[in-house]
Amino acid sequence: MLEKRAVWVLVEQAGGELKRASVELLGGAREIANKLNAELCAVLASASVVELVEPIAHHGADKVYFLESSPQGPYANETLAEILMSLIEEQGPIIVLLAADSMGQDLAPRLSAGLKTSLVSDCTLLDVGEDGRVLQTKPVYGDNAWATITSTSSLSQIATVKPGTMRAKSPDRTRKAEVIVVACDASEPCAKVIDYIPADPKTVSLEEAEVIVSCGRGVGSSGNVQLIEELAEVLGGSIAASRMAVDDGLVPSQRLIGMSGKTVAPRLYIACGISGAVHHIMGMRNSDTIVAINTDRNAPIFQLAKVGIVGDLREVVPAITREIRRVPINDSGSADRAEEILSDFRQSSGGYD
Repeated sequence: MLEKRAVWVLVEQAGGELKRASVELLGGAREIANKLNAELCAVLASASVVELVEPIAHHGADKVYFLESSPQGPYANETLAEILMSLIEEQGPIIVLLAADSMGQDLAPRLSAGLKTSLVSDCTLLDVGEDGRVLQTKPVYGDNAWATITSTSSLSQIATVKPGTMRAKSPDRTRKAEVIVVACDASEPCAKVIDYIPADPKTVSLEEAEVIVSCGRGVGSSGNVQLIEELAEVLGGSIAASRMAVDDGLVPSQRLIGMSGKTVAPRLYIACGISGAVHHIMGMRNSDTIVAINTDRNAPIFQLAKVGIVGDLREVVPAITREIRRVPINDSGSADRAEEILSDFRQSSGGYD
């Protein structure tokens, strides 16, 4: 066992870059580790991306467990679970945190069952109690109440955290991390992933979307929703909605953002015809850059917005779409480039503030 018990985060990557949900987890876990006077350890489950060790350290990790013989290519749940269970039993971390995404929701129950320990899923808040135990808060009863759960067991706890509920911290590029190479032998899995098909932005989970264009009751009609969809398409983003737009039947309930829907934190969030009720704000306030388009200059959404455009979305949104088509956005850095275009548009549009 480690002399100094630690908080662990399972880090995910895609295309050689840290997933946003993992960066958020590292930021939140760093705070928990500080309160516990414990180390923060990241587990990097891919031997082909050793270059990620440095940015993981910058985001708060003290140690990085590098799984040298971990599954290559697509995620292999059985093999990775076997490797992690062995490592967790050996090292005995206080808690192991995973993102509540497709991988985490699959892997966490396997770890919990295999280790015969507790699992708290879909946490939205982590803290430390006066007795030094980790407090895990999650929505219950259809998101109508909140429960705070802790464990009295000395076994390592497992928890998944909803993406978008923890704010990613700015990287400290002076930080260094100790790298521990773990040679792992695992049995051949029963199932094998032979291919990976990237998700369509139109259907991808909103928690994983980097760009979201969201509509509210101010959109008015299904015909105007098409304008929102066209803007999302040129940005390579996903469409979402507030409760009002969902209740009006403009957008399916699966795309709802707010206290009774999804909690998101994309790099770019464009709110079209959304006033900014607190129920909606709770679901998107951690977005990196918020752009608001509304006819009401006193709408609460403008208090959060980095870029605010006062005007009729039926005129503003098509104009933005045309400008983006005129200056195409590359796949890399699309959110940053979109923000530049939107800022330029606001300054040069004349008719909008």
